[in-house]
Amino acid sequence: MFASLARLSRFLLPLVTGLAAGAALAADDTLPPLRYGPIPDFLLWTHPQREVGYRNYEKLYTTAPVARGTRVHPLRKAAREIVVEFDHAGQHMNVDSFMESGKLSGLLIMKDGEILLERYRAGMTADQRWTSFSVAKSVTSTLVGAAVHDGYIKSIDDPVTRYIPQMKGSAYDRVSVRQLMMMASGIRWNEDVFDFNSDYMKLFNGDFIAPMMDRPQIHPAGSTFYYNTADTNLVGTLVMQATGKPLSTYLSEKIWAPYGMEKDAAWLLVNGKETGGACISMTLRDYGRFGEFIREGAMIDGKPVVPDGWIADATSSHIATGWGDVGYGYLWWVNKDKTFRALGVFGQFIFIDIPNKIVIVGLGAWDKPEDEVRYQAEDAFIAAVEKTLAK
Repeated sequence: MFASLARLSRFLLPLVTGLAAGAALAADDTLPPLRYGPIPDFLLWTHPQREVGYRNYEKLYTTAPVARGTRVHPLRKAAREIVVEFDHAGQHMNVDSFMESGKLSGLLIMKDGEILLERYRAGMTADQRWTSFSVAKSVTSTLVGAAVHDGYIKSIDDPVTRYIPQMKGSAYDRVSVRQLMMMASGIRWNEDVFDFNSDYMKLFNGDFIAPMMDRPQIHPAGSTFYYNTADTNLVGTLVMQATGKPLSTYLSEKIWAPYGMEKDAAWLLVNGKETGGACISMTLRDYGRFGEFIREGAMIDGKPVVPDGWIADATSSHIATGWGDVGYGYLWWVNKDKTFRALGVFGQFIFIDIPNKIVIVGLGAWDKPEDEVRYQAEDAFIAAVEKTLAK
């Protein structure tokens, strides 16, 4: 669905300064090793190490808990599991073969709040968390909506520097919060994660603001899409500064506790700050609950968490990505048919189809961050689910 080059930039690698103390883990030989140096450690993990590491992120890295509340949002379970079969790339596939070939450790299919399929493999269980990579960006986007609803952010057309005043005098004076969420700041940025001299690698000092202060604006804000993890960290930063709260606390207060997530989540910290762009870990069912929360219009007990129309606006295409007919909303990927996704590398996704009341979650441990063949299989699987549920 997307060009491979674009896929390579769709995540925030854990930063060296955010690592938990490796010595505390030395006795546990089931966890992947941490490597200190210019190459992000999990890019060097083997596949078996990824399957363990992704479900043990908070044991490897410093994280902040996102506290659940006293109730659990119920998810009904269908009496019979949905059967999904489809043909793709000359092969007849079903759920088992799709998960095996796609190296998925968790898969969830829901319709109108009912679980039609819930599967785990490769050691993953219902009680374990799995890291999200850039799926977290869509959560951060939703917290912007909550901050607007609460009056902390007056308008997403305000300049970024209204909420991050430390950046006044930089090119971000000419960038709005809306444009930042559209990946359209126009700020020069090279997010080639395999080029150790790229701008992205300079983020390893853990400061979300300082590296961006002197960057030039090479396109008018709002005119050009270019994926930029640094900008997404700034989205998280402006939410924290506007609300005066850590992202983990605000997420707990606005969604996690009142909606009724089943388990605490864990959000990656870098120098004591949550990364707005990546790496919230949660259970498969809680990914599904977040998808349901969005599908239902971000309402809790009949009360809105975001402004009226926010979800429709955030999940509409506001800018062309240059990759087929896929557009971009406010940190959501938007398909031509109005379905949309939160996406993270190595096979993480939440797919949402509001009119048909469908939520699909996949938790992957792919061999590489981007795999066009597997994305095509994912698209084919989702299409097969939609077709099956339409019968």
